[in-house]
Amino acid sequence: MTELTARELLTHLYQTAVDAVDGRRLVQQWCRDHSTVSFSHCVAVGKAAAAMLQGALDGRQTIRHALLITDSGHVTSELRRNGRVTVVASAHPVPDQSSLDAGTALLQYFKTMPDDASILVLLSGGASSMVEVPVDEITLEQLQQINRYLLASGKNIGAMNAWRKQFSKIKGGGLLACVKSRQCIQLLVSDVPTDDAAIIGSGLLVQSDDEPDRDDWLQSLLAAPPDRVRSTVPVDTRIIGTNAMARQAVADEA
Repeated sequence: MTELTARELLTHLYQTAVDAVDGRRLVQQWCRDHSTVSFSHCVAVGKAAAAMLQGALDGRQTIRHALLITDSGHVTSELRRNGRVTVVASAHPVPDQSSLDAGTALLQYFKTMPDDASILVLLSGGASSMVEVPVDEITLEQLQQINRYLLASGKNIGAMNAWRKQFSKIKGGGLLACVKSRQCIQLLVSDVPTDDAAIIGSGLLVQSDDEPDRDDWLQSLLAAPPDRVRSTVPVDTRIIGTNAMARQAVADEA
């Protein structure tokens, strides 16, 4: 074996870490391991959403339609040409009008979905800014100010997303009110240290009662916490990719 330079070795190990949590490969593997489970519809949101959706489409011919919400730079021509996929480009890390448009598209997608649909939801980091339906009293300009403030605040991701949920109709399990299906499975690629499903993407399909930390400026913008209907819809949540998996792959390769 040719001896590697230090730079080549580090680059190789970095790529090993990335490959270990590749969204397409992870979803492919999960689908292979659960070949008896079929889905008619798929929703993919986040920075890794395009790769994850491709992994689902690779082996799931039962998927009749999919909604993909991600930044345009991650969408392949293969997905753009796929007649089963609706692509909505969105913004990261600060939401803009495209994030609100994506939120509208997401609600409409669930609204028009048949009651007997079986849904696969693919969620990854970046979803918090890429799809949003803010509470009524918050404007887009205020939403952007809130996110810029949080990003510069030094708060950890759990504290940041706890506040994001306060200004959102769909975060913190708010999206559950739109799910009518008897079968809904979500596969998550975690970008948070605790791998907490309620924090990843601000928990679109995970009900949580976490209280944000005290912050007088943020509190002044909030008339009242969002009134969420407690949902009894069963969602099967699986975390399929984590930082620990990437680290272990590097250790093994090294």
